[in-house]
Amino acid sequence: MGKKMRLAYSFVIGAALLAPVPVVAQQYDVQGVASVDILPGYRTAKGTHMAALRIRLKDGWKTYWRAPGGNGIPPQFRWGGSKNLKAVAFHWPAPKVFVKDGIQTIGFKHELVLPIEFMAANDGQKITLSGEIDFGVCSDVCIPASASFRAELPRDHPQNRKAIRAALAAGPGSARQGGVKSARCDIRPTDDGFTISSVVEMKQTPAAAPVTVIEYAHDDVWVDVGATSAKGRNLNTKAELYSFGDTPFALDRSRLRLTVFNGNKVTEIKGCAG
Repeated sequence: MGKKMRLAYSFVIGAALLAPVPVVAQQYDVQGVASVDILPGYRTAKGTHMAALRIRLKDGWKTYWRAPGGNGIPPQFRWGGSKNLKAVAFHWPAPKVFVKDGIQTIGFKHELVLPIEFMAANDGQKITLSGEIDFGVCSDVCIPASASFRAELPRDHPQNRKAIRAALAAGPGSARQGGVKSARCDIRPTDDGFTISSVVEMKQTPAAAPVTVIEYAHDDVWVDVGATSAKGRNLNTKAELYSFGDTPFALDRSRLRLTVFNGNKVTEIKGCAG
């Protein structure tokens, strides 16, 4: 397996690759399918800056979550032209699971407001964003899209504070809020990485068609997640983790992240005990 698997996906090309579109805290149309803008946001109490990327979608179209499943296209950001930028953290709202023709994908319809927290390299100075996002939009056909963005982050921009805070509040719930009793993972090494078998025990019988997504926080790792089966109150999911780094890889259980879709509840579990 080569590293290209990390970006591999299959889709029907029904339109040309979208041209890069500038984004300067204003709304720009992407071939009549999606519009993209930056919500400049506000400074947080801890000194970081909370802004957001907003993608608005034409009726019948969707875009994808960070772990899109199936034929989904995960968003990828590049910040190369930014100034006074030290670190970036994403605060994803809870997505939805879609099943079409037996293929499961995870993402958003109508609109995605993705809060992004920025840390300045030099505190007290403004951050200037300049970069690109590659993302996918899908209806009967799937189109890979690319948009460039530029924006200065002011100290405060009160007219979009409400939208950003609403997106933050729409994030996954905790294990307690989601009715999770425990989460265990059996991890076994393979030639290319590890096999992970997770068991999430719920406090009540799960809803119909539950889904568990397993992720691992590492740039050189790809996780291929299988279907989730329910047995009593347990959700059983198997995944294959592939490592593409040039150095030996030791899996850290605390960096595993399990997201459980159970009825109308989306729950995030950080770490997975043995």
